[in-house]
This record gives sequence, C-alpha cells and structure tokens, in this order.
Amino acid sequence: MLVLLLLSLIITGAFSVYHFYEENEEYHNERLERKASHLLSAIDYHLKSVDFVDATNLDSVVAPKLEEWSDIHGLDVLFYNMDGELICTSNEYVLRYQSVKEKLNPAFVFKVINQESLITKHWEDSTSVLIAFQFIRDSFNNPLAIVSIPYFENEIIPDQDIDFLEYLITLYIVLFLLAVVIAYFLSNYITHSLSTIGKKLTRTQINRNEPLQWKSNDEIGKLVAAYNRMLSELEENAVKLAKSERESAWKEMAKQVAHEIKNPLTPMRLLVQQLEFTLKTEDKEQLKEFTKAMLDQIDTMVSIADAFSRFAEMPTSKREVFDVKSLLERTVAIFSNLDIEVNAPEEELLVTADKDQLLRVFNNLIKNAWQAVPEEETPKITITLEEVGQYIQIAIKDNGSGIEPEKQERVFEPSFTTKTTGMGLGLAMTKSIIEGLDGKIWLESTPGRGTTFYLNIPKGN
Repeated sequence: MLVLLLLSLIITGAFSVYHFYEENEEYHNERLERKASHLLSAIDYHLKSVDFVDATNLDSVVAPKLEEWSDIHGLDVLFYNMDGELICTSNEYVLRYQSVKEKLNPAFVFKVINQESLITKHWEDSTSVLIAFQFIRDSFNNPLAIVSIPYFENEIIPDQDIDFLEYLITLYIVLFLLAVVIAYFLSNYITHSLSTIGKKLTRTQINRNEPLQWKSNDEIGKLVAAYNRMLSELEENAVKLAKSERESAWKEMAKQVAHEIKNPLTPMRLLVQQLEFTLKTEDKEQLKEFTKAMLDQIDTMVSIADAFSRFAEMPTSKREVFDVKSLLERTVAIFSNLDIEVNAPEEELLVTADKDQLLRVFNNLIKNAWQAVPEEETPKITITLEEVGQYIQIAIKDNGSGIEPEKQERVFEPSFTTKTTGMGLGLAMTKSIIEGLDGKIWLESTPGRGTTFYLNIPKGN
C-alpha cells in the first residue's frame, strides 16, 4: 500500500511539474508574441511616417529609434536585410549569445518569409532564449527586412509557481507520513488478528480445541468462522476415527479369538464321542451324562466362536430392492410364541438393502426386545413401519425394564451388554449393517417403561 501510494505521489508530482513547465513555456511564448506585435506596430507606424524607405536607407531610418523602442518595450531589436546580414541592433551585447547570429542562413530567411513569423528556442547555460523573427515590407509591399527580437528568461518557472509546487510537495509529504501511520496501525491490527489465529492453529489438537471469537463479519471473521467449522469437523472426524479404530480392533480380536477357540473344539468333540463308545464302565448312565455335559459345553464354545466370526467377517452387502414389510412379517412369524403387533400401511414399502443382513438385524432386535422383559411380565413388542422422507422408518418397541441414560451411549459398542448372558456383539453388528446400508439406527429408552429402537433404511428406487 505504501509503495503504491508513493508511486502515485511521484507520478502526480512529476505530472504537476511537467504541467507547470508547459504552462510556463506557453506563457513566455504568448508574452513574446504580444511584445513583438506591439514593437512591429511601432516600427510600421514609424516607417509610414517616412517619405521613402528601401534597403539602402533602412539603417538611417530605424537607427535613431532603436534605443527608444528597446526602452519602451523592454526588448532588444535586431534588423537583418533580405540576404540575412545584420543591419543594426539596439544592443551589441546580445551578439555574445551563440543563438543570436550576425548572419542568418538563406534557407532560414526563406522559411521566415514563407511563415511570416517564427519563434525559435535555445538554451545557453541556464538561460532560455526565445527569438521571434518577422519580416517587414516597404511601401510597395515588398519584403524589406527581417526583425529579430531576442527574449531572455532566466527563471524557467515563475516564483509563484515554485511556491505552489513547494506547498504541493509539503502536502504530499504530510499525506505520505499520515498514510505510513495509518498503514502501521492497520497492519498491526490485521497481523495481530492473523497472529492470534496462527497461534491457535499451531496448538490445534485432534480434540478439545476452543473455538475463536470474532465480532465482525469481515474477512477475518470469515476466516475465524472457517477455522471454527474446521474444529467442529475435526472433532467429529476424530470421534468417527476412534470409533472405527475400536471396531477394527474388535473385529481383528474377534477373528483371532474365534480361530483360537475353534481349533481345539473339533478334536475335543471327537475324543469325547470316542470316549463314550470305547470306555468300559459299570455306571454307563453316569458316563453318558458326563459326555453329554462335555458336548454341551463344546457346543456353547462353538456358538461363541461363531458369533465372533460373524462379527469379524461382516460380508459385503448385496443390495437389492424388496418389500421390507413382507420380510418383517415373515420374521415375526418365526416368533409365534411372542405377542408382537405390527403396524404398517397396506401398500408395499420398498427398500434398498441386503435381505439376508436385514433379516439378521430383525432377528437380533426382536430377540433383544423379548429378553429385555423381566420374567414376571408378559413380553409385548410393537413394530411400526412408515415412510419418513427418503427412508423407511422401522420402530421396534418393547415393554422391558429400559436402559439407564448413562448406558444408552454405549449400547452399540462391542462387548457392552445389559444381559447376564451373551457377548454384546449383536447390537454392534446391527449398527454396522445399518450404517453400511447408508441408514441410521438409534434408540429411545425410559428405565422401567421399555425401549424403542429406530431404523431408517433408504427407500428403494
């Protein structure tokens, strides 16, 4: 900004000086023309008062009047004949100037005659020399002589113009200094704000960042708003990343656990079965009970390993468009021993999803709703289907004991369970399936009054 201002002041100043030079030159030209005109009028008047004038007696006619004309008009006067030779002058001293010639070039004489008047400009040392040339005629209108009028101007620019330029330069200096002060405080104001933002950026962490405050909606305000928006997105992404890392870790661990558990189970089952057929004992009934108990424990461990495997694998969904209401009705028919009420519109509700995965979700949520009801109460499950925007919303409500508020946020985490049995992988797997379908899942629960799980599944095209 300061460089641009300085350049503008220099350009304006240079233009002003140039303008003064032009005006000054025009002023002196006009002044010389005016003086020359008055002098020539006086010469013409004197020549008309003489009976006869030609080249032979011109010197004697004008010589007595030269000093008078020079004093009255404040000018030096030189007379040249038509051959360019000097006839007489009011001041011999002017001949010391190189621009004042004792003999004119014939070509120059011809040029003066053609143009009738001519002004030339010369520089000698610091003096500007303007010379006006004009020829005069005799009584027969023939060219008689050339009058040369030198005009000397030592002051290139008049004093009043120089004073004005000094005032203008002083004003420019004051304006420039004022601009420097304003630019200093303005730059400090801007850089202080940017420095504050820079310090905040250097201290930005993955989470727990304080947003910046800015009152004005200017460029800095927009930058602060963008920074605060970035903080919010950063924290959200950090939460998603941590959650994704936890799920990945759980899946990897589940895969290893399932592998390690399954390896010894098959040999154990074979050995127990072989033991039952080959071992000779008097109490066969006790042996049978023992082997049955061992096989039940092995089956339990196999089911645990299978659950871990299902959670770890989570196969890629094969999406298709189908009627979710029909799938849900077939699922409910399997739980014929439960009191399940389905509220749905009569028309088909098409969704885009993986039918097998969605079946696992329904089975898991209905089973959880049934197991959430205390033994002393009769389970009552209500399932509601409706269209909500671009989704088909499914609500599965139970009359169970509900979930405490502090535990609701952890419901979908692997290993978290409110039941005395199970590994807590069902809801984690359910959430992973629904989100893999670009859907949403959440719950609303009141302790002592039951829980409602909500599923939003994208509509079918």
